[in-house]
Amino acid sequence: MIHPVALAPKEGEKILDVCAAPGSKTTQMSAMMKNTGIIIANDIVPSRLKVLELNCQRCGAVNVIRTNMKYITGFEFDKILLDAPCSGIGTIRKSPKTINMWNPKFALKLSMQQKGLLKMAHSMLKDGGEMVYSTCTLEPEENEAVIDYAIKEL
Repeated sequence: MIHPVALAPKEGEKILDVCAAPGSKTTQMSAMMKNTGIIIANDIVPSRLKVLELNCQRCGAVNVIRTNMKYITGFEFDKILLDAPCSGIGTIRKSPKTINMWNPKFALKLSMQQKGLLKMAHSMLKDGGEMVYSTCTLEPEENEAVIDYAIKEL
């Protein structure tokens, strides 16, 4: 839960949570903002939106708009949280099945997806805005390589 702390959302800001479900980081940001401003909490997996909605209701996060859009256009945000889908190697102790799913092609495929998400998110960031990119993996293709891409290309 360090990601929202690093982003440090403030009251009245406009925030985008790119891959929001299940919503723990979304609700944490809402509390940090004292339910002011607006958080667009997006997830492209429709089945995950119900959990996101329930968590927002349970926590009283009334400044959250939940969306299910592949591309969000026409908006600029003060801050963006991109906790990207990843191979999850950092969660092996909690989820041993992760190691069985991992392979080099999987990590490279996710890296491409993460770069696309980062590019899309960056295009919606206001000048002078802030973005936090995070994963729960240890794979360099999904961390260092993605940040290297951002520094060189965005």
